[in-house]
Amino acid sequence: VPFASVSDAMFERTFSVYSAGKTFSVTGWKIGWVIAPPALISRIVHVQQWQVFCVNTPLQAAVAECLTRASEPFEGFASYYEHLAFAYDQRRRKLLDSLYEAKLQPMVPQGAFFIMASTRELSDRVSAEFPQR
Repeated sequence: VPFASVSDAMFERTFSVYSAGKTFSVTGWKIGWVIAPPALISRIVHVQQWQVFCVNTPLQAAVAECLTRASEPFEGFASYYEHLAFAYDQRRRKLLDSLYEAKLQPMVPQGAFFIMASTRELSDRVSAEFPQR
């Protein structure tokens, strides 16, 4: 759930920052966008003018097309976004299953794609000594 969608008050004070690299799996493109109320956007424009370099216009047009079409049906799903969520969930489940099989106790994320696991069951050494084994 995007933080800015929780309430109008949250939207009024939230910058939502997105990346084509993560959304469309094109990490080398380095194209992103921000959604925020006008009062906040006017502030970020001052930072943006000093941060942008080597803007690739054809790739910007491609991302715009992707954003336009991402809500359409995609590979049996209602949208690209539903397909993406399903694909990430499948990868997450595979990693979690592998960690359990390796006798590592993962901390199951509720929304993030980072997974950490405890190594306590692998050794009685303190964690600082364990990598030296």
